[in-house]
Amino acid sequence: MYETGDLMRHLLIVAFLTLINCISCSGGGGGGGGGSGSGSADSVSGSLAISGSIQNTADTASLSLESRKVVLKSEDGSTVGEAITSNTGAFIISYDQDSMALNTVSSVSLLRISTLYTDENSENEKAVGFLESFLINKAELTQDETVIDVGVHKVKKIGAIIGQISLETFGDSEGIDVYIPGTTYSSKTDAEGKFVIGPLVQGEYKVRVDKDGYNSKIWENVYVATKETTRLEKARLDVSTGPKIESLTLKAFDSESSVATISFELKSASSYRLSTLSNFSDVEYKA
Repeated sequence: MYETGDLMRHLLIVAFLTLINCISCSGGGGGGGGGSGSGSADSVSGSLAISGSIQNTADTASLSLESRKVVLKSEDGSTVGEAITSNTGAFIISYDQDSMALNTVSSVSLLRISTLYTDENSENEKAVGFLESFLINKAELTQDETVIDVGVHKVKKIGAIIGQISLETFGDSEGIDVYIPGTTYSSKTDAEGKFVIGPLVQGEYKVRVDKDGYNSKIWENVYVATKETTRLEKARLDVSTGPKIESLTLKAFDSESSVATISFELKSASSYRLSTLSNFSDVEYKA
């Protein structure tokens, strides 16, 4: 049994909690306003196309604007679309996503657009291009097709690293991965094994080349000056003969769990995998 004072306090607490619950229910049923405050993601269905064009500057006036690849990347650096320019430098990139996730707090999505190529007509080959970021506001999108014009982008000299890769087997040198570890800067070699990474700000970089079945190639302390192109010496990837285990020692063995601890010295391998499965499907490469 409640005393009169205790009963009144009990009733007040119940009424207060009921009021809070009602407010919460009405707020949740009132529409999307509550979602934007929580920072949850919203999405808009439909297709998105990014249109624009590239234009030469004084130091790139002799270069053709035709057949240049323009790349669209998301905020995390992953490629979400690309296109080839027309003879006038115009391009249209389709955002190949069934659903475009947008942050409902800021109502925008950050995208980066770029093009990058070299002036092969010059005796001292230079990299040119541009890299610009822009925001897409959710208010600009519809449930059908949305075309957003990002305007004209001027192609100019940029800081970059260029080079050429060949294979010991004289095989196809196209599509080899070249990248700056720990960053989103990456490239793939063309049909001649050439690559270009940029645009880069002034500084020192580490460049790595990887291809399955071949030993990796690494350049350390590659210096790039402001708006200048650094050319690396031509490199050949040798066929990997597999790692050499110089020594293998059993350090401990747990008979109850059947787990063995071993130590080994590994040579002639830029990366390795250790697994109890023959197909190594449960592990990633370690450097």
